[in-house]
Amino acid sequence: CGDPATLIHDIQGSGLASTDVGNIRAVEAVVTATFYGPSQIGGYFLQEEDADFDADPMTSEGLRVFDTTNTPGVGELVRIRGSVTEYFSLTELNNVTDFAACGSGVATAANVSLPVSSIDALEAYEGMLVTFPQTLYIAEYFNFDRYGEIVLSTERQFQPTAVYEPGSPEAAQLLDENLRSRIKLDDGRGGQNP
Repeated sequence: CGDPATLIHDIQGSGLASTDVGNIRAVEAVVTATFYGPSQIGGYFLQEEDADFDADPMTSEGLRVFDTTNTPGVGELVRIRGSVTEYFSLTELNNVTDFAACGSGVATAANVSLPVSSIDALEAYEGMLVTFPQTLYIAEYFNFDRYGEIVLSTERQFQPTAVYEPGSPEAAQLLDENLRSRIKLDDGRGGQNP
């Protein structure tokens, strides 16, 4: 603990995918969420302590760790070594070879306001704790009973072609605004139809 480590924002980079894929890195950061157990997705999320944030708003300070051997708790400061990979467009560390508990730490949630400027703008928050300063409403719950997912949005959303002529610029604009004004909330369970 305390030895030099790679900062998460250096692993994440400012693009849509990490340019560090395939490299083995050691990180030291705070556990922000855990997903253990047979029906969970496995592993935990790490985020840099507030003091280690960089000044680049395009780089995420969070990272998923696929690790079913170690089970740190939320708020623990841990040091791990693993391989950088992209798993379904999510940057993560896997094949964890070293793990050390280093005490406790503080990681603050980032404020995210919807709508975002573009869908790609959410990449800057990948794997991080986030909070929304506005009220969000359930916009869709089709996959709630099967996958534990709900879609949240800033207001009631209408199907663009129910409001505008199909193929019109207005329908395309409303679709874009709808997509930038929503986010999926997942319970982190891997099973279906619990």
